[in-house]
Amino acid sequence: MIKILTDYVFTCSSQAVAAANSLHAPSYVYQNNHVPSFGKTIFTQFGLPQCVGRVCHMSEVPLVFGISPAAAHFNVSFSPAEQAISKRYMAAFTALAHGADVGWAPFNASDRRGLVVGNVSALEASLGDAGAVCGAIWDGAGYLH
Repeated sequence: MIKILTDYVFTCSSQAVAAANSLHAPSYVYQNNHVPSFGKTIFTQFGLPQCVGRVCHMSEVPLVFGISPAAAHFNVSFSPAEQAISKRYMAAFTALAHGADVGWAPFNASDRRGLVVGNVSALEASLGDAGAVCGAIWDGAGYLH
């Protein structure tokens, strides 16, 4: 049920927006699959114990913004792998803000490619089953996102 809701609410609707926007300007998508080492620390403080040991919505936000005074306030620290992932995220979002190359191909509806973050290398890859589910099931059912 969680996978169905994730595809329905987040993945497929985001891909539909990216596909529509890509007609006017490049659109970039990413999928965060990294289970944060700091999850127990931060999710417990925010009353989200169900997210400990899982990838929950917005769990990449500390990685996108890096260790900041706010993160230090919550006793969040990154593993060495997370430091590398954070550098990748920060470089991509900074490049995007400046209109520069983000380091992976723009999204298009035919191959549904994007950045998949789940390890240190964070290589460009197909969005995998999420892209297939959106095209084969939700789009085929007439879901308008």
